[in-house]
Amino acid sequence: MAEHWSLQVREVDHRAKNSLQLAASMLLIHGKTTEDVEVRRQLESAATRLTTLARLHAVLHEGAGDNGVALKPWLERVCEGLHMDQTVVICIVAPDEVWPAEVARPVGLFTFEAVTNALKHGFRDGGAGRIDVSLVRNERAYRLEVADDGVGAAGMPCTGLGLTLCQIFAEQLGGVFSIDYDSHDRGFRSGIVFAGPGAQAAGPDPARH
Repeated sequence: MAEHWSLQVREVDHRAKNSLQLAASMLLIHGKTTEDVEVRRQLESAATRLTTLARLHAVLHEGAGDNGVALKPWLERVCEGLHMDQTVVICIVAPDEVWPAEVARPVGLFTFEAVTNALKHGFRDGGAGRIDVSLVRNERAYRLEVADDGVGAAGMPCTGLGLTLCQIFAEQLGGVFSIDYDSHDRGFRSGIVFAGPGAQAAGPDPARH
């Protein structure tokens, strides 16, 4: 039974990766046909994001062992290479636990989107700073949070592809998505509170959006 379930999860990963790659290709094709520079830029940006998500699906597939995915190394792989500017430091705190791939996947993809948003908007002026990725557990639930000390709410949009995907990944975990900031101060936080392995609810597949 466990082996059958593992094969099913891997098949879903494979299909999701292919769907994301197909969507990225279609966006690039549409981008080449438009004369609007801003529309082309937005389509190319979305295509790049989807291509990266497809790559992360492949990384997860390769790194998953018989017992699941080692959580902290998975988050480190998600964040590595996200930024070339070494003036922004990404720090990761996560438990040394092995989680089923179907739970580790949305945790990693949420982290990718939230860190990408922080780098793009929180440090758009090129300044130095820090992004903290933390996954902690209390008595009842886990909290996954990405917090930065960038420009704050003034630089962070409250809508857009990135936050929409974050909401989708939160739903896949059966969790509650939230953002937190002070309009007069620096910094921006986004996070999910969820039950953890074995208790998440099925959510929508981002490859279908």
